[in-house]
Amino acid sequence: MLHILNGDGTANSFKKANIPADDYLIWREILFEGPIVDQGSVVDFWQARQHYISQTYQEAPTVYVLKVTTEVKRLATYNQHDEVVLWFEHDLLCQVNLLYLLHWFAQQNVTNTTLSLVCIGTHPEKPDFKGLGELSPEQLAALFPQRKILTPADLTLGDRGWKAYAAPTPEALIHFLEEEDFTNLPLLPIALRAHLTRFPSVQNGLNAIEQLLLEIIAELQPTTIELFQKFWQRTSLFGLGDAQIINYLQELEQANLIRMQDTISVTGLGRKTLRLECDYVQLHPVNRWLGGVHLQPGAPYWRWDRAKEQIIKI
Repeated sequence: MLHILNGDGTANSFKKANIPADDYLIWREILFEGPIVDQGSVVDFWQARQHYISQTYQEAPTVYVLKVTTEVKRLATYNQHDEVVLWFEHDLLCQVNLLYLLHWFAQQNVTNTTLSLVCIGTHPEKPDFKGLGELSPEQLAALFPQRKILTPADLTLGDRGWKAYAAPTPEALIHFLEEEDFTNLPLLPIALRAHLTRFPSVQNGLNAIEQLLLEIIAELQPTTIELFQKFWQRTSLFGLGDAQIINYLQELEQANLIRMQDTISVTGLGRKTLRLECDYVQLHPVNRWLGGVHLQPGAPYWRWDRAKEQIIKI
């Protein structure tokens, strides 16, 4: 039995849990950030991912190879096992990674291998549940008998979903969310709708993450650590870590919306943006990948309308 774990935190508990296992691998990629485009080959796709992660987080390419590429290659051992168990949670980070794996397995011959899934968004013993990594070995082991068997239809759904997420415009993903039946994967549409809120808003150009960060800063003038804690208290839906939040803060500071010192404060321009008197995209042109959509200066912008809860093209 092979287990695919959603991170090192989960792996730490898993290793101490009484769960049947021949082997496990740790999925460390963060496919909800950076370019997701058809590079013409699998090798080119992962090289593009390596370049993005290494550049964005200032890590040597060898670190990516050690932490990510090595584990990704071990997926090919799935057919040596009678069952492969996927361990993921509700947030966007996990659901996009899960979507990729469903897509990948849809391309394989899994006739002799059962695929199953442990995927939760709440836990009865964790009122403020954020992820599998915070569970004890005993709590993790208790989830194992509750795993769901993945059907060929689930893999087909994942394949369509990944292709929609990786499309160069958000229209395919919107259609996917409107038309598909998510009975067996109920957390997926919630996360993918959260993904759509990462597009700049019609109202002030801030996406949902930037809006929440700015609101917390305006309210509390927090330290960086306090901001992390308050952000995670208010939403665990995106699955952001420290490094991703810092990247957002640096961009907000470059646009002169916040000032980062011992504490973080909102500037006058930031307050005007919160009052919908300024547009962040005009102040700080966005160059960002959201799935397969590349938001960049000079290209048509897709925007999220908070009031209507829909994507529009500007």
